[in-house]
Amino acid sequence: MIHTGKERLPGVLGFTLFGSYIAVAAFVTASSPVIGMALFCLPLLLLLTFYRTDVIFILFFLVLPFDKLGKIFPADTAYLGTLTIAKVFLLVVILAFVAKVLIFKADRSIQVGASNPLTLILVGFVLVSVLSLANAENRVASVFYLLQRFNLLVLFVVSINIIRDEHLLHRILLATLIGYVGVALVGIYEFATGEGVLISIWGEGVGQAKELANIIHQKGVRIRGFTGDPDFHGVSMVLPTMIALMMTMSGRSRISKVTMMVLCGLFVFNILATGSRGAALSVISATLVFFLFSRFPRKFLMTGLILAILGGFYVFSRMEATPLPMERFVGESGLSSIQYRVGWAQMAFEMIRDHPFIGVGTGNFPFAYHRYLNPRVPPDPMWTHNSFLQVWAENGFLAFLLYVCSYVLAGRNFLLVYRRTPNEAFKVRVLALFATLCGYVLFACTSNAVGNEYYWILFAFSLAALVIENRMQTGEGQRRIAIRVN
Repeated sequence: MIHTGKERLPGVLGFTLFGSYIAVAAFVTASSPVIGMALFCLPLLLLLTFYRTDVIFILFFLVLPFDKLGKIFPADTAYLGTLTIAKVFLLVVILAFVAKVLIFKADRSIQVGASNPLTLILVGFVLVSVLSLANAENRVASVFYLLQRFNLLVLFVVSINIIRDEHLLHRILLATLIGYVGVALVGIYEFATGEGVLISIWGEGVGQAKELANIIHQKGVRIRGFTGDPDFHGVSMVLPTMIALMMTMSGRSRISKVTMMVLCGLFVFNILATGSRGAALSVISATLVFFLFSRFPRKFLMTGLILAILGGFYVFSRMEATPLPMERFVGESGLSSIQYRVGWAQMAFEMIRDHPFIGVGTGNFPFAYHRYLNPRVPPDPMWTHNSFLQVWAENGFLAFLLYVCSYVLAGRNFLLVYRRTPNEAFKVRVLALFATLCGYVLFACTSNAVGNEYYWILFAFSLAALVIENRMQTGEGQRRIAIRVN
């Protein structure tokens, strides 16, 4: 049989593209073996992800706690320094999800949550943020932060479409807990040695110094973990703390309960070692919300044990030679940080007064800093240290309103599921996530969390939980009808 040129064209194009890819991968391997091997492994990873998207998605949550450790480019490579292995995992999951939609015409996948108010609010928030480009002093930085928000929106959309099963949600939470156990152990290493792991590897950190105990008028060591920042390392411990607490309450064996309590102590110790008041306030509020809503046996006994653990940490922290930075919690380090935050808030309100509807541009607060300098704050450009004021100053009032509504709607989704679901195991998971969200709200008032992945992940968890609960109710209703018919 004779083939025409048109019939051979797809095969020739495919062979050419495949050969070109192999050639590029071989060339890259010669100059950078690690990146080259990644290019060779990428097709296999894409194939595996296409057939088992849920497995790779779980791996993404397992490696996400080590995000900055897995940088592909050096930290000083402009914006490429933010590209990490965890983000590559996410990109592969997105590509596999899009391929499935295109091949199997699974358009109903994209429609999941599309009509939910939370989805519309987040989409509107990202779109309104684009308008601030009109006033951006540094448009390159503004485009970078806008792309970051768009990527977070994509993460939200992919998450609500993949997480439709209670067991998958549980595995994701378990993978998150396992990942953060490793992060917390690294925090213990930093606390014991006074040496920052991330700083040693990539040269990142405050003052580019290798030692952690280098801040003026401060005793002890402020660990930073894989975030490179004490406050964000501290708040990163809130979610795993609540997951461990949730497993403590729902665990059946004494060994599992004791293990989870030990992990709670490990995470709380990391928070104390960061000296982060915002993170401490976040985990305390999350724990209080969890026990306020919980309806589990021996709740008061568990509360007493947790308070005893925290009391032991407090006694240890008050010892004369303790390296914990406890003076930040008791006020001995001064009130300079509070004065700074008041000054930054005043600067933000001045920006809002000048640009109430569009703002100064996404990510442009540091670039507009010199025009609104306040005697309360350092002369070097800093952020607002308040996510809500940051959004209002950078993106205008409408974006601020949408951002506030996203927290309200996410909390509403969690509470609806918690009150309606008869599944006790699912109920306690939802309660732990709702408590984490409450803690995150308080931390967002003390730091810049707009671009933090876990905030958007919690938003996705709230909608995924709502979808899962609706499917449970539908399945239960169908079983009841079948029983009646039979």
